[in-house]
Amino acid sequence: MPVKPKRHLSRYLILLLLPAVLFLTGFGYAKPDGSPQADSSYERRMYERFLNNEITIMCETHPYYKPNEEEPYYIGELFWDNDIEYCYLDIDGDGREELHIRDSGAYYVIKVRNQTLEILFEGWWWMYEPLKTDTLCGLLFREISYTSEHIGFITLDAEGNLDSIAYSWYDENKNGIIDETDKFNGCSVIDRTGFLRFKEEHAIPEEYQLPWQSRRIKNFANWQDAYADFIHTLHVTGHLPYPKDSRYSLIYLDADAVPELYIETGGVSIHEIVVSFYNGKVRSINRYRAGMKYLERQGLLYNDTGDISYDHDGDRGYFPCNVYRLSKGTFTEIGMGWYEYRKDAEDNLLYEGYYWEGSPVTKSVYETRLRELIDPSRCVEPAPRYKEKKILKILTQDAR
Repeated sequence: MPVKPKRHLSRYLILLLLPAVLFLTGFGYAKPDGSPQADSSYERRMYERFLNNEITIMCETHPYYKPNEEEPYYIGELFWDNDIEYCYLDIDGDGREELHIRDSGAYYVIKVRNQTLEILFEGWWWMYEPLKTDTLCGLLFREISYTSEHIGFITLDAEGNLDSIAYSWYDENKNGIIDETDKFNGCSVIDRTGFLRFKEEHAIPEEYQLPWQSRRIKNFANWQDAYADFIHTLHVTGHLPYPKDSRYSLIYLDADAVPELYIETGGVSIHEIVVSFYNGKVRSINRYRAGMKYLERQGLLYNDTGDISYDHDGDRGYFPCNVYRLSKGTFTEIGMGWYEYRKDAEDNLLYEGYYWEGSPVTKSVYETRLRELIDPSRCVEPAPRYKEKKILKILTQDAR
């Protein structure tokens, strides 16, 4: 049996925890060979049929449906967005091109083996980019958060076995600059010079990037069908770890007549999702933290974590705040800030700091920057919040 990355492992940022089993040398770049291979015509036809929703692929099911089993799924059931990008590249070194597919959240590498399709790799939420040089062939991955950056490189063999090397930077002094006083770690000992060198060696020049093609994989007659399908896809992709705890609401975030779908997942890593439907396009935004509020019919939302803290170092409260604009179905981040504090064992405040767009600011400036983008006093929380059975019934009735 081929060894494939488990869905629940590749999803939750575990790549940084993999052992250092790949040592990188010689970073000379060479353009990927995009010419068709002599033995690839059959694979290309299979990939095209999959892209056209004509054939299925075996995929591990979520326990909500059938625990520890695999089921056949069409391409539309593997992605949240209904528009995807795809390209071809031999990523496992067997001389045959694989199909690479991505949307705003997911990345899949699909392979033909024994006249069937298999998932060679699946990743979520990180920025993935296939890389083929004269010495390297694999996937780059990167994630940037409030005060950190993670970057790494993945190699896969034809059986789906995965090796990775990854490094992280943490802005310990919160000045927004990578300097010697910050923290660096990863698969081996690294300092500022090593981290910056690793980044530079993996900065792919534009002329060496692969040509991605766009395609719509699902068409919906109305927003009701789109949202019902999105809820189903959440279960298939396993992003509802506690389905019975999930709650749903229809909200009017922007000014058009189509509501947006708000989802409280009940999970920790993926807590809140907002879905839009505009001109047939399905788009979503995933909030890792709870506390989303929005300015009704103004297209503005932000997350207010309130008294929900993240125990970063054992005694540090951490409160991120992101401001987004929804315009023509697309979510755009227009502001980012956070604040944090330290307390001692007796709950006495030891430290409190505010930051906006990566720079330290006073509390007054922080609040001013937020009010310049959105008025928190006028924002509301999504309500009412229904269980899955109820929201699906509402969607069915509204579609009549």
